[in-house]
Amino acid sequence: MSIVAAVVAAHGSRVLARTRPQGGLTVEVGFPAPTLTPTPYAVDVMDVQKERQGVGSL
Repeated sequence: MSIVAAVVAAHGSRVLARTRPQGGLTVEVGFPAPTLTPTPYAVDVMDVQKERQGVGSL
């Protein structure tokens, strides 16, 4: 659990651990959704599809 806690803390996430009535442990780890920032190398998917169909060019 200390490794999980360290990874969660490094990524600004959360971890929830709780016992189960029938025994055992349930662990839930939540990470924030990634923010996608376009890079200069990003290619528009629609442009790729058009290129494959012979419509337009990249």
